Amino acid sequence: MHGELRSLPSGYETPLGEGGIGLSAGQRQRLALARALLSDPDILVVDEPTAFLDEAAEGQVLAALARQKGRRTLIVVTHRAAAARLCGQRIVFGPAPAGAGGGRGASAAGPEAALPG
Repeated sequence: MHGELRSLPSGYETPLGEGGIGLSAGQRQRLALARALLSDPDILVVDEPTAFLDEAAEGQVLAALARQKGRRTLIVVTHRAAAARLCGQRIVFGPAPAGAGGGRGASAAGPEAALPG
């Protein structure tokens, strides 16, 4: 991911808004996540961190997020089971998605609280 981002016209400083018109949605997403990780926050909140990524990029992003365990509080808002499995604790609004680790009880990935949808 680092090599691809460094190859952008302005590297990590490439504009994401109107000036980032030449970037794909996936490139914008990876660049925004990289910037967030480099800022070294105590708490990192990511919303659908793999929504616009192909399978290879999704694997890279999930691996990068997995490396954050124990280094910071990571809050992941997602519909994807692979991203949900990153978390030691999960809160499920409504029924748990298929493959997210079970329904309304404890799961292999950690405790899970279910809230009605």
